[in-house]
Amino acid sequence: MLSQVKAIKVSAGSFAGSRGMHLTRWQRLIVVVLMAAFFAQAVTAIPQLSLTADEPVYTGAGYAFLRSRDLRMATSAQHPPLMQELVALPLLLQPGPELETLAGWDTAEMARYAPAFVAWYGGRDVLDAATFTTRMPVVWIALLWAAFLFRWAADWFGPWGGIVALTLFVFDPNILAHATLATNDTGFAAFSFIALFAAMRLLRRPSWCYLVLAGLALGASLSAKSSGFFTALALAMLLPLAALVGSDDNEGRARRVIYAALRLSLILCLGLLVLWATYGFELRPVAGGRLPVPMATQWEVWREMRGHLTRGHSAYLVGQVRDTGWLAYYPLAFALKTPLFTLVLLVIGLIAAVAAGPRRWLATLPLWIYLGGYVTATLLSTVSTGYRFLLPVLPLGFILIAGLFRDGTAWLRLPVFQWGSWTVLVLLGVTIAVRLHPDYLTYFNLLASGPAGGHRYLVDSNLDWGQSFKSLRTYLDEQEIEQVWLSYYTYTDPALYGIHYQPIAPSPGAPPILPSRFDPAPGVYVISATTLQGIMVVDPDTYDWFRHREPVSRPGVALFVYQIPLRGEQPAWLAQCTVPVVPLSAEAAEEGFGRSGLRMAYFDCTSGWLYPHGGESPGQYVLFRDTARSDDAFIQARLAGTSLSYEQRRTGILPPFAIYEQNFQPVSPRFTPDTPVQFGHLTFLGYTSAGPFPIRAGQTIEVETWWQVNSLPERPLSIMMHLAEPGGAPIAVGDGLGVPIESWKVGDVIVQRHLLTLPADTPPGEYIPTTGVYWLDTMERWLIERGGKTISDQLVLPAMLVTAER
Repeated sequence: MLSQVKAIKVSAGSFAGSRGMHLTRWQRLIVVVLMAAFFAQAVTAIPQLSLTADEPVYTGAGYAFLRSRDLRMATSAQHPPLMQELVALPLLLQPGPELETLAGWDTAEMARYAPAFVAWYGGRDVLDAATFTTRMPVVWIALLWAAFLFRWAADWFGPWGGIVALTLFVFDPNILAHATLATNDTGFAAFSFIALFAAMRLLRRPSWCYLVLAGLALGASLSAKSSGFFTALALAMLLPLAALVGSDDNEGRARRVIYAALRLSLILCLGLLVLWATYGFELRPVAGGRLPVPMATQWEVWREMRGHLTRGHSAYLVGQVRDTGWLAYYPLAFALKTPLFTLVLLVIGLIAAVAAGPRRWLATLPLWIYLGGYVTATLLSTVSTGYRFLLPVLPLGFILIAGLFRDGTAWLRLPVFQWGSWTVLVLLGVTIAVRLHPDYLTYFNLLASGPAGGHRYLVDSNLDWGQSFKSLRTYLDEQEIEQVWLSYYTYTDPALYGIHYQPIAPSPGAPPILPSRFDPAPGVYVISATTLQGIMVVDPDTYDWFRHREPVSRPGVALFVYQIPLRGEQPAWLAQCTVPVVPLSAEAAEEGFGRSGLRMAYFDCTSGWLYPHGGESPGQYVLFRDTARSDDAFIQARLAGTSLSYEQRRTGILPPFAIYEQNFQPVSPRFTPDTPVQFGHLTFLGYTSAGPFPIRAGQTIEVETWWQVNSLPERPLSIMMHLAEPGGAPIAVGDGLGVPIESWKVGDVIVQRHLLTLPADTPPGEYIPTTGVYWLDTMERWLIERGGKTISDQLVLPAMLVTAER
């Protein structure tokens, strides 16, 4: 039947592949060298990378199935078992653990089983050997992926098109990053690509060979990752659609659609058969069911994955932590982690492909269907996992770029251009590879300020997946650091790499919240970029104190090393703004700062400010976050002399707040009296007039008066500020007390903010501001002493000029 069906004519005659591909000797050599370069980069990077977060899960689940035919761990891994089995297969050639002896095996708890599985391999040499063998199957799959990419691009756009696509693949840091890890991302992307390639060939030249290849590759894609169903959807769209639009005549269209449906059915059946085979042709009831069904574990995996999609996945994007993802996540990840020269070429390739017209669009139908569908699916996804989800679209982008070198454009066929452009691509690729090796996972382009700036935008598998413990060990050995405080989130104990550490959140055995997180104890801290930005920890702002400081080093780019020295003088006080609420209770302050005995003071920061000890001793201010970030000029002027030390951005047990550190800094107002002015318990230090200037009727004038506490009053009081005509009644009053007397200590400096609103009909002229202090219960003013003499009950300040309105 299949041999009787004519190939769909998809206007591919302009492509080199329609006339056969012929490689020169030099072109063959280039292909071999490129494949060897990819292999060399991968195998030299693998020994330098520690196990990442997902590798123990996949390797452990695969080993469990290969040894016992038990698929419980595949359900815990939430993915089909093909890649798990492939990466674990080499472990059967060496001694391995008895499953019954591993923690978590009896109850199928991956969180206990995976660490125990890795720990069994013990010391560095054994673990390194096991890691290398489990990662090599992924390298071979990546090379197979590269070979099919070259063939596809060369079929469509000639040998140089294939070489360009292969070059982009070989030096792409994101592909290299995941081709060196024992995970399922490379496998899914490769098998999906091969299935699409086979379907494309099947459309052009129907044969049983391509149909079987498409079915096997689809099965491998379905069996590699839960996302494999998308490959089936893409083929289900491609084959019937190509039958509908692949010919200009209307005769026999129904027959072509029927044959396309038959081919699709055969491909899907073969794919499902492969998927069932990876489960050992399992036939049993699904958990909670009665009737046996094929590959029951797969249905349970899908159910687990559906629950995961519903719950969401904690992710970080440019300062935000969310479980439900962002529409902009994957576009931004693609823009920041794809090499700039690839982005530029891709834009040019897209423009050229669109400008080529409908015949070219139909000719490249498989590419557009997969690209469009996959991009749409990722944009609508509720799970923002990482750039690795974009790996399947990269080679299709490389093919678009290869289209710039198609045989139909005469000047692009010039040997000088072809050799020159390929040489430039190689130089750019080698530059990235040499600078990054072996830390390909940490790649970010210049839009993100390179790998060093990537953590500000994305973390987790985009930057820090646990791969840097070997780099950390080297750094600690070089610096002769014996022990560190370490925050990590992966299943592999860093002690297996010779790192001596005390665990801090979320590391196993650590308290869920960092002790003294507002002011950590002295020592050397190593914090992964992922936990630093609030992923995998109970409180996303656990490590915010460290975010406001520069690390002393960054081993493997993904780990941040901070060295906290002993303080010369410990902060002695904590002053909290009470507007709109007091952020920290006494218990929360003691827990967060890690000590008791702090002087606790409270004040209304919108109407006054407190400088404990006159600003001559270190301490901290705590403000409600929105208050601290407001545009209130009075508050911002006071905070200008501090440094932001810690910020809680979310509402939790505590409201959002910000902690500012005040170091030794004597303070004084702008205008000071010639001789001290005593107001009973207070000394008048001076004033600051904050304007606005010039002063006009209807405006609000802001004046600050500064006072130092000489002794503690026992009655409520208020600080006066009146503005009056010479010898007349006040036209504006701004009395108040922003710092209650309960928070006063001898030596404190208090700044009182006075707001004087002028009536709208205030005539131009000079007005006299006066200040003083009075008891609130009796309204009795305090007497003023100057030079040992009592002079008045109010202090006259320099006149203010109100000008005519213009």
